[in-house]
Amino acid sequence: MSAVIRFLHLEEVTRRSELAILIGLGIMESFSWTLIKPMLPLFATSLGAKELLIGAIVAVPPLLQVFTRIPSGAAAVRYGKRRMIFLSFFLTTAGALVLTLTKSVALIFPAQMLLALGESMFWPANWAYVTSLAPRNKQGTIVALVMGVQGVVGLLLPYVGGRIFDTYGFWVNGLIYVTAGITGIILATRLPKVEPASTRPAAAPGVAGPAAVPGRRNSRVGARALLARRTILVAAFSGSIVFFSWGISGAFYSIYVKEGLGFTATTVGILLTWQSAFNTLARLGFAQMAHRVRIERTLFVMTLANALPMMLLPWLRTLPLLMVVAAITGLSSGVVPISIKTLYANATDDKERSVAMGIDGVAMNIGSLASPIVAGAAAQAIGIPSTFFFGNLLTIIALFASRRLIDRPGFVRAISGREPEVPPAEDDEVEDLVDRPTVAAGQGS
Repeated sequence: MSAVIRFLHLEEVTRRSELAILIGLGIMESFSWTLIKPMLPLFATSLGAKELLIGAIVAVPPLLQVFTRIPSGAAAVRYGKRRMIFLSFFLTTAGALVLTLTKSVALIFPAQMLLALGESMFWPANWAYVTSLAPRNKQGTIVALVMGVQGVVGLLLPYVGGRIFDTYGFWVNGLIYVTAGITGIILATRLPKVEPASTRPAAAPGVAGPAAVPGRRNSRVGARALLARRTILVAAFSGSIVFFSWGISGAFYSIYVKEGLGFTATTVGILLTWQSAFNTLARLGFAQMAHRVRIERTLFVMTLANALPMMLLPWLRTLPLLMVVAAITGLSSGVVPISIKTLYANATDDKERSVAMGIDGVAMNIGSLASPIVAGAAAQAIGIPSTFFFGNLLTIIALFASRRLIDRPGFVRAISGREPEVPPAEDDEVEDLVDRPTVAAGQGS
C-alpha cells in the first residue's frame, strides 16, 4: 500500500489503515455486482420469470434506494459513518441468505429489498469516509485508487460466478455472498470510532472556493439546497443518464448472450470479466492522471463512449465483436463513477458530503429504476436486441439535453429553491487556483 501511495503522490493520506479497511469493505459489498446481479436475471428465468417480471426484480433496489439513499447519508452525518457501515452489512448478509435459500421468484423480491437497504446505508457513508482522507485536489485520485484495487481483486469474479451458475446453481453464488457479508461485519468493527474530518485545503486567497462560496453555510446543508451548485447538478444528471443505460444491460445483457445468442452462463461471465479487466485498467490509469484532467469534460465523453457501442448490440452476434464492445464499455464504465464521485466530493465540505453521496445514490437509482421496467415492457413488445438500440439512443439524447437544462437559472431555482451558487466559468477557475501547487510541482499538464 505504501508503494502505491507514493506512486500516486498521496503522501497526505496518513490514516492508511482506515483506507485499507474501507477498500476491503468495498470489495465485500461489490460481490453483489460481480457475483449476484449478473446471474440474477438468469436465475429468475430458470424459475419461470418473463421479461417484464425480470425488469421488476431488477427495479426493486433502485426503487427503494431513491427513497433511502439521502436519509442514509444524513444518518451517517448524525450517527457516524462507521455505525452506518456496520449496520449495512447485517442487512446485506440477511438478503444474501434469503437468495441462497430461495427456490421461488416471489422470495427474490424481499431478498432484493434487504440488499438494497444494505447498499443504501453503505455507499454514502463509505465514499464520504474515503474522500475525507485526501485533500480536495487528490479526491479523484483516491476514489480511483479504491475502485481500482477493488477491480483487481474482483477481476475474475464474473467468470467464477458464471461458472458456478452453470455447474452448481445460483445458491452457491448466494452462499459466497453470505460469506462476504459476514467478512464485512468483521472488517467494519476494525474502523476507529473517531472518524476523520476533511483534509481539503482552504481556497486560494480572494477566491470563493468550495468552503467559502457566498451564501453557503459551513453547517450541514439540505439535499435540495445542494442542487443549487452546478457541479452537483452535472454529477446527478450524469448518474441518472448513465445508470439508465446500465440498467438495461443489467437486466437483459446476460439473457441476450445466453438465450438470444446461444452461449452459456460461463461465456457471460467471461465477457463480464473481460469488461472488468478494462474497467480496472481505466480506474488505475485514472488514479495517476485524475488531478490533470477536466473531470466534467471527461465524464461527458465517457458517457457517450458507453452508450454508442451498446446501440450496436443488435447487430453483434459473434464472441469477438461482443468482446470489443465489452472492452470499450469497460473503459468508460471505469472512469464514469470516479468522475461523478469526484464532482460530489469537490463541491462539498465534510459535513455535507454524506448527504451529497446520498444524492448520488438517488440520481443513479432514478436511472436504474426507469430502465429495467421500460426495457422489460419493450423487450416483450419488440425484442431484447431492439431495446439496447433505442434505450441507448435515448441515453445520448438525454445527455445533450441535460447540459442545456443545467445552465438555465430558472431550472436551478425551481429544483433547489436557491439562486445558482457558482457560474460555470468561475467553477473552473476555482479548480485551477486550488490545484495550482500541484501543477507547479510538475504533476500537471
